[in-house]
Amino acid sequence: RVFYLFLDKNIWWDAAVYLAMGKHIASLGVLGFWEPIRPLLWPFLLSYAFVFEVNPIILGHIFSTLFSLGCIYLSYEIAKKLFNEQTAILASVLLSFTWIFFFFNARLYTEIPAVFFALAAYYFFLKEKPLETGICAGLAFLTKFPEGLLLVILGIFYLKSLRKLILLGIGFLLITLPYFLFNYFAYGSPFAILFFAQEFLAY
Repeated sequence: RVFYLFLDKNIWWDAAVYLAMGKHIASLGVLGFWEPIRPLLWPFLLSYAFVFEVNPIILGHIFSTLFSLGCIYLSYEIAKKLFNEQTAILASVLLSFTWIFFFFNARLYTEIPAVFFALAAYYFFLKEKPLETGICAGLAFLTKFPEGLLLVILGIFYLKSLRKLILLGIGFLLITLPYFLFNYFAYGSPFAILFFAQEFLAY
């Protein structure tokens, strides 16, 4: 993975947008630009490069690689819990060398961070920790909006326990409430951007 990061230096369109949004956040709106239909967690992480004046592409690659390794580890832990250690090793190795997963490690896209947080949510779900599950589901949502479906799916499994369902919702809101409040004050509705993003993608 480290070799590939230095070998491939192409920056795709979406990656350029996330980097520019990171610069916009770090400069408090002076530099870069803002594309409101994008989820904010990944640009926020990339903004640290501009705050500390380091190469944002290299820092982004480091973040992506760490999230990638985290996905492999969580795949191992989940498969070990559901099956056995031999299956867990096989699952993690297969994931690690899956081409599309390997390729996107160097793209600075949101896919790998979103998968990491989704896997973390499922990991805590298996551990029967609904608050942590909700927190990770919220982080997945703020990385890639369609990951919000994860909250609905896991919530269905908690319908038999009101306490777990409430803790799941609390965990999710702890992470996402600041984002919804920001949308309310900036755009007049906590869900305005989500509807706009859906309309934008439709056309």
